[in-house]
Amino acid sequence: MEISNALLQGQRGRRLLWEFAVASEAELIPEQNPHPLFEGMFYASYQLEKARGDSVVMFGPGADDGHMTSVSVDEIAELLELTQLIPVTEQLLISSLSITVNAARYWQEPDGIDTLLDSATLRPQLSRIAEHLAASGQLEPWFGPLDRKRNIA
Repeated sequence: MEISNALLQGQRGRRLLWEFAVASEAELIPEQNPHPLFEGMFYASYQLEKARGDSVVMFGPGADDGHMTSVSVDEIAELLELTQLIPVTEQLLISSLSITVNAARYWQEPDGIDTLLDSATLRPQLSRIAEHLAASGQLEPWFGPLDRKRNIA
């Protein structure tokens, strides 16, 4: 199986692609400026989780307006398409993988982000990210044979 296809097959692979896109956005947009991709998914996943009865809460400055903010999966797809991807580095992949693993909820239903990332609407944009990562060659060791002597805990 191709690396790009393997990444698209499961929740953790899709989440890794998402985290790489969010990291790209964070790298390219100054911290004090809005991050439309991150913010769009925040609101979209909040609304999805709220609608299906998950225990979610929004509080803090702007929460009153945030409760009314609605972002569709089509809008997320457009934001993903507009997100410029930065060069792939081992450090960035490890960071994205760490966030991905920390977000995993194996004992319960997927969170709103993982649910949205499974949408067919996002598949073309996630494919673009998967192809970007695969073309870098940085993921090839992850898909090769395991070298137990080099295994790091």
